[in-house]
Order: sequence, then C-alpha cells, then structure tokens
Amino acid sequence: ATSDRWMDARPLVPGSVAAGPITDHGELVGLADSADHAYALLINGTRALTGAWAANNDITGLTKLEVDNLRVDGNTISAISGAVFVTSATGNVLIGSSSNDVLLSATFSKIQLLSPNIELANLAGDVLVSFNGNVNDGTLTYKTTEDEFRFASLVQATQLKSTIATGTAPLIVASTTVVSNLNVDLLDGKHETDLLLLAGRAGGQDFAGGTGAGENLEMRSTVHGTKGKIVFGAAGSSVYDEVNDRLGLGTASPQQHLHISRAVPIIRLSDSNAATDQEVATLIELYRGDNTSRVGYWGMASWSNDVMVLATDYPAGEIRLSTGSAVTALMIDSSQNFDFQDGNLTTTGNIIVGGTVDGRDVAADGALLDTAMQDLIDDTTPELGGELDAGAHTIGFTLQTATGDGTTTIDWRLGNKFKFTWGAQAETFTFTAPSNPCNVVLEMKQDGTGGRDATLAMVTWLGTVPVFPDGGANKTIIALLYYNGTKWWGTITPWET
Repeated sequence: ATSDRWMDARPLVPGSVAAGPITDHGELVGLADSADHAYALLINGTRALTGAWAANNDITGLTKLEVDNLRVDGNTISAISGAVFVTSATGNVLIGSSSNDVLLSATFSKIQLLSPNIELANLAGDVLVSFNGNVNDGTLTYKTTEDEFRFASLVQATQLKSTIATGTAPLIVASTTVVSNLNVDLLDGKHETDLLLLAGRAGGQDFAGGTGAGENLEMRSTVHGTKGKIVFGAAGSSVYDEVNDRLGLGTASPQQHLHISRAVPIIRLSDSNAATDQEVATLIELYRGDNTSRVGYWGMASWSNDVMVLATDYPAGEIRLSTGSAVTALMIDSSQNFDFQDGNLTTTGNIIVGGTVDGRDVAADGALLDTAMQDLIDDTTPELGGELDAGAHTIGFTLQTATGDGTTTIDWRLGNKFKFTWGAQAETFTFTAPSNPCNVVLEMKQDGTGGRDATLAMVTWLGTVPVFPDGGANKTIIALLYYNGTKWWGTITPWET
C-alpha cells in the first residue's frame, strides 16, 4: 500500500514480519515496531553505523561512497575504470598495511605497473627507493640537486650504455683502487701486452708510432704551446730541449745543438762492415742548407786506413787552423802552400825537403837563410853531419861561474868553460862528466886573502903538479883539461905574476 508519505517495505513472504499499523517516524516512515527503524540508514547521512555492516549483496547506483576504513575479507575490489583518490594532500592510501608510513605492503611474485609513465616524486627533496634483501641491502636515491642516481649497493647489468655527447666523460670513477680482474681486452679488445706500461714490463717492451709506410712516432714534452724537455734515463742526465732544439747527453741543460758532457766524452763512428781489412769509409760531411752541395768533409781515405783527410770541396778552398780568438796559425791554400802566418816552425825531429828551389833545399826572400841560420832553437844534444867550419867567425860558449863554499860540483854538460873563485876556505871539486870526449877550461882565482888549497882528485896532471896555496891574494891560475870518455887529463899554467 502506498500514500504520499510512506511505502510498505515489508517482504511479501507471509509471516516474515508481524502485521501492524504504519507509523510516522519523521524522516523514516515505517512500521510501528522499534526493531525496524533503529537500524535504518538515513538518506541525509546523519545516522552512523554502530557496528559491522554485512552487506551480502551488491551496492549499486552510488555516485560517491565515503568510509573511514574499507576492508575486504577474502574478496577483491574490481574496478572497471576510474581511480582511488585521497581527499587530503597529506593522507595515505594504505594497501595491506596498518602503518601510515607504508603505501604498499604485500607479498606477491610480481607487482606490475602498465602505465607508460610512472612518476616518483618527493615534494620535500630527494627521492629514496629502498631495496631490502637477505644479502645486499641497499638504496637507490635520486639527488635532485645533482641530477644523478646514487646506488648504495652493487649494480649488475648485462650492458652499460652511455649516450653522452663527445666532450663529456661517459664514466667517472672516484676510487683509485685497481680492479684486479678487469682486463683491458674486456673493454676495447686490446690485450694488456698491447699497451705501454709506465712502470715497465719484465723482459722489456716495444712500441711503434704507426702500422703503415711513412707513418711516424711523435714524442712531445707537452701539448702546451710552451714546450719543455724530453728526458731520457731515470736520472734525467740526458734530454732533448724542444725549446732550443738541442740534444744533451750527460747534461740536462745542453748549450749547443749536440752537447756531450762526460768525464771523457767520446764520439765513435764505426763502419758496419765487419771485415778487418775493409776500408773504413767513415765521413763527417758539411753541407749547405739544400743538403745537395757538400762544402767539405773529414774522414778516412785509403784501403789501409792509414790516411785521414780533412778537405774542402771548393777548387780554390783553403784549410785553416786557428788558435785563440780565431787567429789563423796555419793555412793550406789550393796550391798546397803552407803559411805559418807570424809563427815559427818548431820541431824536435827533422825537416825534410823533397825538392829544390834554385838549386837550394831551403829558399827564402831574404839573404840570411842563404848564408847563416838565425834564431836556431836550442838543442841540448846537437849533432853535426860533418866538419864544422866557422870561417872568419868565432864560436862562443856560456861561462859557468861559482864561489867556493868548501865543495863545488861542476857539470861539464852545461858548458866547457868554468870560472871558480875561492871562498874563505879550501875547496874540494867534483866533476859531472860530459856525454862525449871533449876539452874544457877551468879558471881558478884566489880570494882577497890567498893561499887557499884545492883538491881535484879525478885529474891526472901531466908535467907540473899545481901547488894551489902558492897563489897570492886575487891571483889566477888556469887548468886545461881533457876528458877521453873515461879519464880526466890535465895541465896547468903558473900563477898569475
């Protein structure tokens, strides 16, 4: 039965609800018994459920359902479309967890998200994703400021790929610890023996600049515009100075294009032919800048290797030997003439002249060299090839002198004339014999007192034996002595009258 205010909602099953009058309860019109309306849901939402509501059938036609907690026991929540919304910005949607710090807590073999875009955002800062396992617990953090991911545990991948543009390092490693089992060939296909080890390799190592013809090996001290030195050897004692284009061997500061500094510096040029009877065709050649015009050379020029040549390639060339301040001392011109400039020709050997000029072995512009020898350098053992004829000239000798002090030694090799003056006592003489037989003269003079004696035990006197004490003050006597190579013979004059 219906009216303008109520409807009969009792089941049509007879006997299920006791019959009775319809009562107006205000917002709910129903039967008069209190057992019905006390458990009814009001459509204005002012009456709350006081206990668990077992809705055994579907609830349909709802635009919105607001509940404090939604619990599904043993069943699923199926959604055809739409989304689950949280009305508060700080609220949580909890699935399978009673903690407000956990969004999802469930045990599944897979959690699958099929959305083309999955966004994880932290309004307060970095986004932290934690991975909890039994072996390697770790976290994945996205650092918003650095715009980078940071892993707190191991990362294993089949392949790592970088698409960073050229100019930026694709991999940055902060640790300096060596990875013992990471071989180079796993990275670029090159084995470790293909690389040059700075610390050295047992057995030595070889490296080349290129693989094709005409390719070079280039070594530079630095890629900077201001060059330095290429250092050879652990001690750095040999260098190539790129700034001044100089090579130093034994010195770190070469002063010329090739600078060798050693206790005994030696440059060796060796013929590659191992035959001992082969000519050593070793040359030091001097060329012009075009490297085609040779101007001179120094080298060996005979099969017996006994001729060394210093030559100029110019027909009118000269060879000069200079002393200090580049003063020419010796010059050999293109006509094979020797010019000693202002110096003298000095030799301890012989001067051999192979030809003659005007019938003479030695010729000069002046007459002196034709008639006599001038400025002859002293020879302590001169020898004559024949008789000596001084002509109308005399031959002078150096007069040796001495004043007695009791013993006097006369070296007759230094001159064959000797003048002796007594001192205040008698004198004993010793002779140093000349190398060859000769005649000598001994002049002996008494001092101001006179009567001094002398002993010449080596002389055998012929005729009168001198009595030296007979000499008066300042009187002189002269002995003429002859040495035959083994014995001294002598004669003596009377005392000065």
